[in-house]
Amino acid sequence: GPALRDKKGTQLFDIRDVDHARFPGASKALEKLILVDQRPGEVMFVPSGWWHQVMNLDAALSVNHNWLNGANILATWRFLSDERDQVVRDGGAELAS
Repeated sequence: GPALRDKKGTQLFDIRDVDHARFPGASKALEKLILVDQRPGEVMFVPSGWWHQVMNLDAALSVNHNWLNGANILATWRFLSDERDQVVRDGGAELAS
C-alpha cells in the first residue's frame, strides 16, 4: 500500500532493509506483518492487491499468475491506459491504435 512507497511512488523492495527516512510509513505497516514458514507440499494463496515478499530458504517452485478481477480491474485499466499514452508520447502512435 501507500505506506510501503516513497514520495516518488517507488515501492519498498526489501522489508529486511528499510530506509525509514525514505519510507516513513513502513514501521506502522510492518506492525501488521504476517510471517509464514511454508512447509513442503503446502500451498499459499495471496489475494489480489496484497503486498508481499518471499524469501526462499531452500529450492522452491513458485507458480504465479497476475489475475484481472473485480479487486484490481480499475487499477489495471488505469495502468494500461497510462502505458498506451506513454507509447503514443514516445512516437509509437501506430502501435497504440
